[in-house]
Amino acid sequence: MNKPSGNDSDHSWTNGSISRHIIVSFMLLLVISLAVMAYNIFGLNDIGQRFNDFRQASNKADLMSKINNDIAEIQRYILIFSHTNNTATIVEIKNLYAEVLNDISELAEEVPLDNNYEAELLGQMRRNADAFGEKIDSLQEERDFRDQLVQDKLIALFEGLDQSMVSLFAEAVVKQNDNVLVNLLQAQRMISNAEVYSWRYFSNYKSGLRKEITDNIEQASRILKTLQSLQQTKPIASQLSSIASMIKQTGATFSQSVQAERNYLFLVNVVVAGESSELRTVAAKLKEEFLGRQQEQFSLTEFQLGFIQQVAIVVALFAACLTILIAFLTGKAISKPLESITETFEHLIKGETIDEVPGANRRDEIGRLAQAANVFRETNEKTRVLLSQTEQFAEELQQREQALQEAVITAQEASLTKTQFLASMSHEIRTPMNGVIGMLHLLSKEQLNSKQQHYTELAKSSADSLLVLINDILDVSKIEAGKLDIEMIDFDLRSLFKDLSNAMAYRIQEKGLDFVLDIDAIGKQKVQGDPGRLRQILTNLVANALKFTEQGQITVRARLDVIDVDSGKQQLHCDIMDTGIGIASDKVDQLFDTFTQADSTTTRKYGGTGLGLSIVRQLCQLMGGSVEVSSELGKGSCFSFNLLLGGSDRVLGPVPDIDMAQYPVLIVDDDATNIEVLSGMLQKKSIEFSVCNSGLECLNLLERRTQEQGACPFKIAILDMQMPNMDGAELARLIRNNPDYDQMSLVMMTSMGARGDAQSYADIGFAAYLHKPAVAQDLYDAMALILSGQQASGAAGGTLLTRHNLADLREDTEHSSPKSGLRRKPKLRLLLVEDHPINQMVAQGMLEDLGYSVDVANNGLEAIKLLQGSSEQAYALILMDCQMPVMDGYTTTRNIRKGDAGDYYREISIVAMTANAMQGDREACLDAGMNDYLSKPIDEQPLTECLEKWLSQANNAG
Repeated sequence: MNKPSGNDSDHSWTNGSISRHIIVSFMLLLVISLAVMAYNIFGLNDIGQRFNDFRQASNKADLMSKINNDIAEIQRYILIFSHTNNTATIVEIKNLYAEVLNDISELAEEVPLDNNYEAELLGQMRRNADAFGEKIDSLQEERDFRDQLVQDKLIALFEGLDQSMVSLFAEAVVKQNDNVLVNLLQAQRMISNAEVYSWRYFSNYKSGLRKEITDNIEQASRILKTLQSLQQTKPIASQLSSIASMIKQTGATFSQSVQAERNYLFLVNVVVAGESSELRTVAAKLKEEFLGRQQEQFSLTEFQLGFIQQVAIVVALFAACLTILIAFLTGKAISKPLESITETFEHLIKGETIDEVPGANRRDEIGRLAQAANVFRETNEKTRVLLSQTEQFAEELQQREQALQEAVITAQEASLTKTQFLASMSHEIRTPMNGVIGMLHLLSKEQLNSKQQHYTELAKSSADSLLVLINDILDVSKIEAGKLDIEMIDFDLRSLFKDLSNAMAYRIQEKGLDFVLDIDAIGKQKVQGDPGRLRQILTNLVANALKFTEQGQITVRARLDVIDVDSGKQQLHCDIMDTGIGIASDKVDQLFDTFTQADSTTTRKYGGTGLGLSIVRQLCQLMGGSVEVSSELGKGSCFSFNLLLGGSDRVLGPVPDIDMAQYPVLIVDDDATNIEVLSGMLQKKSIEFSVCNSGLECLNLLERRTQEQGACPFKIAILDMQMPNMDGAELARLIRNNPDYDQMSLVMMTSMGARGDAQSYADIGFAAYLHKPAVAQDLYDAMALILSGQQASGAAGGTLLTRHNLADLREDTEHSSPKSGLRRKPKLRLLLVEDHPINQMVAQGMLEDLGYSVDVANNGLEAIKLLQGSSEQAYALILMDCQMPVMDGYTTTRNIRKGDAGDYYREISIVAMTANAMQGDREACLDAGMNDYLSKPIDEQPLTECLEKWLSQANNAG
């Protein structure tokens, strides 16, 4: 492509660099701006001075308004004082007067000396204010003088007259001078009238009262003169003379008080009012003068602002014209070359080829920009090449990412295959091992000679060792596959340590060692964690200490520390110490490696695979802890581990024996079969119940029954989860939000369970959570605990009853109760459901040795047919293998719970016997409806305890 045309102008304005052109242009604009700014500053200073004068005039006018208001307020207070004679009022008058004087002084400081008129008015105001102050002082003096005459002198005279009249009256009574008594009574009445009228006069100043007072005093005086003219005894004449004098003095004092009151009112209404009016007149003139000056300053300021505005407009127009001219000349020198450069860049952006950039030979900024465009052109070409390479690399990267995704899928499939292989291997290995160990156990019960007995014991010991090795390998495989999960269930930590001590005691004593168990620092409370895995850790470490210790002792010391009070989180610290061979310091680091021991000679001498300590370390890590070892060669070792446990608030006591027939129950379920099953269970206990088929029907029934009976009639409501329109959880929230139903406990019964459901239902407010098909014993135990008050009615956050902790509770009850002695009850009939012939022989032999009668079914379908064909109560318990052809143990159990084998066998105890050892197998068995779980190979002691436990409960229930 050809270079775009460019034109380098030779005009004088366009010669030179662009920066010089721009600097000159801006300098010119700057000079104009500075000139305008200087003029504006000068004008603003002048305006500022005028505004200051305006503000001063405004302040003076405001001050005059304040003075005028203060004088009016003084007049108001003077009027109040004239009526109330309140001392606080005169104080307020003087305070206001002081403010007026202060304002006049402040005003005098601001009035210019050359303003004669204002100064003259201000002087007149000062003189009027001084005169006004004198009148205020006279005001209080006149008031005090009047009050002294009226309240002190006049009152005293009236009181003296009363006393003298009383004394004279008594003297006349003694002398029995009736004429004197009559006239004295008349005179006393006149004096009393004068006293009363004088009080009325000085209260409301009615002029008519003044004549009444004078007339009464004159009449009293004439009566006394009349009495004096009569011949009287000397004492009476003396007293009459004294009273006449006092009456004359009282009249004179009254006249003097009236004159004082007139003077005071004249001072208030004429003199003070005149002074204040004159003072306000002068203040109004000054205010008018100040307002006039304020208006004058405002007009001058307004004119000045208009002039400055006109000048600014003219200058702005001139600057605009000059700016347009400069922009035109500058644009002519810059814009056209820039347009050419811009066009070049547009072609470059579109990816078009440019042979040459215009303006590259210029020596100004345009030339440098053109050179930059030329560099951009070259860079653009390089970028095009790099982009092509990048696209090729991205395609290769996408292919690699696809290959990686396929590898991830393959790895996931391999992991799934490994998991399935683990489950299958667990079952396939444990099944023949169960047969081997079981047959050896049965063989040991036969009549054998000493050599045969020795061989049998050796074989059994080897089988047990092989089983331990198999379990260790399976554990390592599950840990590596990430399929080993840690449970969080309630258990007694002290009991676990004591069980460990009992289990290991014989082996330790057999070697002649001492065993010390120090668990004093562990309380008798329950904790939450995985007791099976904790027992495995302890067993491995104690067995390891036992293996390498020939003399001395083994010590287990443990303590439990609370690390979070609110959540109940605790940390278990445990030390296992021995006095064995010890470990060299350079071998300690490899102790916990898989298939590794400290020394090859150790393997040859003591045996072992090296899996136990590796499993211990990984289990500790899975349980939030760690393990470490300290040792000295030849002196022994100390293995220390710690792990996290949860707090347990489980305080349920033994299941109480309670008559549940008196407590009505509400069933809410939309499935007719489920309602029939639950109804049958409740009817066996003679429990009264009502049935609703939906959540809305339940709410209507509760509202109606509560209104009829004044309280909720139901103690327990059993809710199904899956219902149309409103599920069980939503219904429970509505019930828990109504305080009328607080005393009704809720039980969730669902066939769809998932991890986390239990906590969710506890938060909603359920008291119990059970799976379908319903197990009668679980339902009865849950109801008994709820009705006895051991389980809250459903407060969120409380302990939730599940079939797991109900099973543990029954186990606790069993351990705390005397053994039932069922082993000594012969010929209880049991049903063994097992497909493997050797396992059938092993289990049947063990059960018959324990005194039970055993029937065998080869699969689940065959077991159901046996149950259907048997009479009621033919079988006391079922031992169920889980993995069988035709019908497995899970399906068989569910069908029995639904009633396929007959109503009686709905509640029969079913114990799982399975070779599966994967996490979740126990929960799967319980969820299917089984009561307990035994892992193959079956050992006689756990089998015996399990049978005693469930047959005892069945016997009690019966």
